Amino acid sequence: MLQVEQVVLHELSQGLPLVSEPYRTLAEKLWLTENEIFSIIDKNKKNKTIRRLGPVAQHRQFGYDQNAMVVFEIKNNLIEKVGLKLKTYAFVTLCYQRRAHPQWPYNLYCMIHGKSRQRVEAHIQQIQQDLKADFDFSDLNTKTLFSTKLFKQTGANYLGSFLADLDKTLINELQSGIEITERPFKKLSEQLQVTEELIVSRIHFLKQSKKLSRFGPLYNVEAFGGKFTLVAMHVPQPEFDEVNTHVNSFKEVAHNYEREHFYNMWFVTATETPEQTDSVLQTIANKTGLVPVPLPKLEEYFLSLRLDL
Repeated sequence: MLQVEQVVLHELSQGLPLVSEPYRTLAEKLWLTENEIFSIIDKNKKNKTIRRLGPVAQHRQFGYDQNAMVVFEIKNNLIEKVGLKLKTYAFVTLCYQRRAHPQWPYNLYCMIHGKSRQRVEAHIQQIQQDLKADFDFSDLNTKTLFSTKLFKQTGANYLGSFLADLDKTLINELQSGIEITERPFKKLSEQLQVTEELIVSRIHFLKQSKKLSRFGPLYNVEAFGGKFTLVAMHVPQPEFDEVNTHVNSFKEVAHNYEREHFYNMWFVTATETPEQTDSVLQTIANKTGLVPVPLPKLEEYFLSLRLDL
C-alpha cells in the first residue's frame, strides 16, 4: 500500500524549495507537519535510502567536460579490494561493481571527470600502474570510454506518473460522492490500495494547486427553490472587457466564459428565485445596452466529469 512517506520522497527528488524554511513549505504543500517531514527524512538517511541532502551539480557547467567511464575485468575474489582501492582516489567520482556479460566481461566501473583529456588520461594511467603493482596484475583487462555527447541527464522520477494517475483516479472516483461515515475515505483507500492519509494529502494538494476549487457539497440549487440559468450574449469585441467587468460584478453570476461564436459571452446566473433571474438580466441589459439570451434548464440527464487515465 502506497504510503505518505513515498510521496515525501518523490517530492524531495524534485528538489527542496529554495526558501528560508524549505521543510515548512514542503509540509504545507503535502498537508503534513515539519516534524513528520523531519521524521521521514531521518528514517531514510539512517537506512541509507537518502545518501545526503544538498546540491546535485552539473559538472559540465563547471568546465568538467572530459568524462571517462573506466571499466575493469577483475576476479571475484579481488573485486572488493580493488573497488576500495579505487575509492581512495580523489579524482574518482563513482565506483560500482556490475554483473559481467558474455559479450562484455567487465565487472568493475569507475567514473573520472576532468577539464582536459590529458589530465583524465594521466589519472587512468596512474590507476592502472597502481593496480598492477598492488595486486600483481600481469595483464589488466581494462577499457576507457570517453563521453562524446550528452543527450539527457535528470534525476529519477520515482512516483510522478503514478501520482498524476492517482490524482485523476481520485477525481473520477470522488465524482460519485464520499460516504457519510466517520472514515469517508476508508473504502476508497482499500479499493485503490493507498492509505487514507495519502488520499487526504492528494486532495489538499489538488486544492492548493487550484485543480480543485473546493472539496465539499455540490448543491442542487433548484431543490432550494433557486434557479441556475445559462445566458448567451453577443458582445462587440471592443466592448468585451468593459462588459465583462459589468457582468462579473453581479454576485448572482457564477460562471463566465468567452467562446468562439457570434454569441461570444456565456455566463450562468444562480439566483434564490426564478424572478430574481429576470431582474438580474434586465439590469445587465440596462447597464450594457446588450441583449442577454436566457437558456433555462428544462431537464438534466447527466452531471459528471471523468478524466482520461
